[in-house]
Amino acid sequence: HAGGPAAAAHISKYIGLMALVAVNLLSRGGLPSVAGVSSAPWWAFMGGLIGAFGLTSAAFTVPQVGVATWVACVIAGQLVCAILLDQLGAFGQTVRDITPLRLLGVACLAAGVFLVRRY
Repeated sequence: HAGGPAAAAHISKYIGLMALVAVNLLSRGGLPSVAGVSSAPWWAFMGGLIGAFGLTSAAFTVPQVGVATWVACVIAGQLVCAILLDQLGAFGQTVRDITPLRLLGVACLAAGVFLVRRY
């Protein structure tokens, strides 16, 4: 209805923005200050960029591979990234080493992606 996957992703993000502004106004009584937002580290803004990329990739990819395969790939990718971020202690978090059991979990999830896509 929107004219294409990119336009649909844009509309979805805009509606989400309006909803979050409304929730913020109702729950906090106002929007965050410019000073507060501008003092955030650069990586704090990556969530919006990554979210926009994820939404747009879903709009383009799901018609080719199906919802189940796309979701399985996203979850597998998130788990791999989470394990790497844990290993690095990224964003001030406690370092959590990559262990054989964690790698087994990733392998099981990768097998799940294969099975969802293949069968």
